[in-house]
Amino acid sequence: MHYIAMRVVTRRIEGLGLVHDVRYGVRSLAKSPGLTAVIVLTLALGMGANTAVFSVFHGVLLNPLPYPDAASLVWLWPANARTGQSYPGALSAPDFLDYRRQSTVFEHLAAFLQVNVTLSDSGEAERVPTAAVSSDFFETFGVQPQLGRVNVQDDERKGWPQIAVLSHGLWSRRFSGDPQVVGKSVVIDGKSVTVAGVMPAGFEFPKGTELWQPAPFGYVELQVRRFHFLHVVGRLKPGISMERADTQMKSICANLARIYPNSDADSSTQVVGLLDRTVGALRPTLRLLMAAVCFVLLIACANVAHLLLARAAARQKEIAIRCSLGASTGRVLRQLLAESLLLAAMGGLLGCVLAVWELRALTLLHPANLPRLDEVRLSARVFAFTAGLSMVTGLLFGLIPARRAARPNLTEALKSSRQGGSAGRGHQRFHNALVAAEVAFAVVLLAGAALLLRSLQRLENVNPGFDTRNVLTMRVELPMSPAADASEHRAAPREHEFFRELAARLQALPGVESAGLVSELPLSGQGNGRWFTIDGHPPLSVDARPTAEDRAASTGYFRAMHIPLLKGRYLREDAAGGHEVLVSRSFADTYFPGQDPLGQRLAIDHGHPFHCEIVGVVGDVLHRSLAENPRPTLYTREAGLRSVVVIRARASILGMALAAKKQVQALDAGVPVFDVHSLGDLVSDSVGPQRFRTVLLGVFAALALLLAAAGIYGVMSYSVSLRTHELGIRAALGASRADLMKAVVGRSMFWTLAGVAIGLAAALGLGRLIQGMLFEVRPADSVSFLAVPAILAAVGFLASYLPARRATRVDAAVALRCE
Repeated sequence: MHYIAMRVVTRRIEGLGLVHDVRYGVRSLAKSPGLTAVIVLTLALGMGANTAVFSVFHGVLLNPLPYPDAASLVWLWPANARTGQSYPGALSAPDFLDYRRQSTVFEHLAAFLQVNVTLSDSGEAERVPTAAVSSDFFETFGVQPQLGRVNVQDDERKGWPQIAVLSHGLWSRRFSGDPQVVGKSVVIDGKSVTVAGVMPAGFEFPKGTELWQPAPFGYVELQVRRFHFLHVVGRLKPGISMERADTQMKSICANLARIYPNSDADSSTQVVGLLDRTVGALRPTLRLLMAAVCFVLLIACANVAHLLLARAAARQKEIAIRCSLGASTGRVLRQLLAESLLLAAMGGLLGCVLAVWELRALTLLHPANLPRLDEVRLSARVFAFTAGLSMVTGLLFGLIPARRAARPNLTEALKSSRQGGSAGRGHQRFHNALVAAEVAFAVVLLAGAALLLRSLQRLENVNPGFDTRNVLTMRVELPMSPAADASEHRAAPREHEFFRELAARLQALPGVESAGLVSELPLSGQGNGRWFTIDGHPPLSVDARPTAEDRAASTGYFRAMHIPLLKGRYLREDAAGGHEVLVSRSFADTYFPGQDPLGQRLAIDHGHPFHCEIVGVVGDVLHRSLAENPRPTLYTREAGLRSVVVIRARASILGMALAAKKQVQALDAGVPVFDVHSLGDLVSDSVGPQRFRTVLLGVFAALALLLAAAGIYGVMSYSVSLRTHELGIRAALGASRADLMKAVVGRSMFWTLAGVAIGLAAALGLGRLIQGMLFEVRPADSVSFLAVPAILAAVGFLASYLPARRATRVDAAVALRCE
């Protein structure tokens, strides 16, 4: 009992001692408000950046997808059976149906196709992002409808979709949240369908979807194995690993390849986690940014360590008196660490405030095609991370200064009339080492930012093959006629007539230079590869069939985009033009080297052979990415229900969108117009991810440079104050101002250049790590690796110049009298 009582008393005393340390620390920090404010602000800059980037890292990569048991959700990528390498793409409907029948590792397996439909039941016709989905789609995600039901396998067997499931947003906006909407009829693409259900708020897979309809597997086009347009998701059965599912799917694909060699030869699939598929491309960028903000925080900690060492040196006499009166080293150490942790806590609180603003800036900065960034929030886990980071940071920058200060030389400290003189000189090497470390970290960040900036400049200077100036684009979609034969690939005459009349009306608008139509815009993320054969050439094996990008376009499209006609003529607009094709320069060079491609005949695989004759060659266009080489491309005459309008104005495109929309409504008021953009914005958005990481890394590098400059300036100011006596003696012995300047600046530049050398070595390693993010820039780019040392050397010189100037003005008599 006596022992327990003593332990209780001891703990109470320790608790009271800790409270006393905190109170004393608050009073001590309040005595020097300027220094305290500088330390807190420095820490806040570092911790705020870390908190903001970690919240993004957590929200995008660590936070599970918002579905029950999201870890069991998988995505099926198409892959090459010989190499095993997966690639972005889609799967065919017959293959999916075979997967569903033969696989045993999935609790649910579902497919979907993203389309747009025209909703025109009441009011203005509206384009609605839609997904055509198989049965089990909603069960795969573990989501139940808020109202009504979802589709089942019986809905798949019907030709035209008979039902529709509404998103919560569409239900609230278009139908005013009517609870009786289930069972009502709505008009979608000109046909009446029944509302079967309403999904709960927050569910919109694929991203942005507002309506779901059954995938009509009874359509002829959905029964062609060569047509790959379905995306497949699944939910693994309990206890089934990703590796086992991947092995079974590869076995099923190998069996299908033997049965259907003409369509499935060398085709396979790879099973990956749905989260990896969603954010996998963003992972390297976020890891790079996390490393960058860690470097910024380390530089901030080094700066604070400078300031605390200087503060501890100024308090040497106070600490020596406390030690001489019986205070133990541990007691003094605890007191100084309490002050460091107080500073870290205040820096963390202010950092959270800065993180809120930084996240808002990130939301405005990030491009729309970066996944999940709109889901990022400052959650409890993020605040816990900041709290932990504050404590670790407090120990990191406070431990060494506290240990040095807690063991003073009592004799020297008590007899010294100057506070901190000898102690400060003893710490000079440590200060210099911190300066070198700060400079090294700043070099790494600046070199990485310079490499990415040079890469982005090269990418933005790429010629896409068309002129983006004064070009307006908008998408127009005709509702499908209920009487249309969905198995017929070619458009009905009414569609040709509508788009031909629309192009003529747009061309006649005042200020329009050219107007045309195309099925998919370049750099819009939409691809459309087709197999084809060349008449007269020997037949090729299935895996050697040539492919090309396939676009439908009018003559006005090439004129509006300023895509040059290199040889031959454009497509005719009459019925005969339906059997003609234009090819790109790369197509002609690849498949007709040294030959004249004009007059050659092709059979393009549109589910059935589409025979056509090459009548012209046009310039190459970059369709998928500015970083790729031109792909061989085929252009047929515009067809189908959906087209993109392209209008080139003679001057500005302001006001052109409204005039163009009126022309569409004059032809048919039920046709929606959407996705109105300038062509320049689309090209700019295509490099949005690259610009996002470059800008952020550049901001962090600039912050690191600012902190490093502040650190050099602080160390040099402190060094000059310690060397006042020495500099006074030099001045008394005849040293000129230039000699004193050289002595001060020379020492600073030595440590600055040492940090530059260390940083350059580390930056070479960083360049190799980010090589996959660079475009036409080597990891050891000479321009970047020459500019960065020059910048750091100049910053180091300027940061040490002002203290050096103050040193040259030392009065010898005054300096000697200080001792």
